[in-house]
Amino acid sequence: MSMMPFVAGLLAGVAAVRLVRNKQTKAGLDQAQTRLRQATVTGLGAIEASSARLREKLAVVEVPEAPEAVEPVAIPAVEAVPRKRAPRKSGTATPRAKARPKPDTAS
Repeated sequence: MSMMPFVAGLLAGVAAVRLVRNKQTKAGLDQAQTRLRQATVTGLGAIEASSARLREKLAVVEVPEAPEAVEPVAIPAVEAVPRKRAPRKSGTATPRAKARPKPDTAS
């Protein structure tokens, strides 16, 4: 029976620590959520401002009108003249090596 007050105190201490941790954890999570929300709002504001500047920049640029269409002009066809090749020099080309037969792998 002398252990009953010790066990009761231990359980009360554990419950108190859990309760304190939960309050601290909840407060920390709330604070993190608030900071994240503020960062998101700031980021969205920056994106909106950048989009507005870009929209103004694009609106100022005027697209030049297309030049008037030019009528196509017929170009006379030119006959193709075959090119003459220079004669090959004999004896300068190296002979190709003969392919070696592959060894038979089936034994």
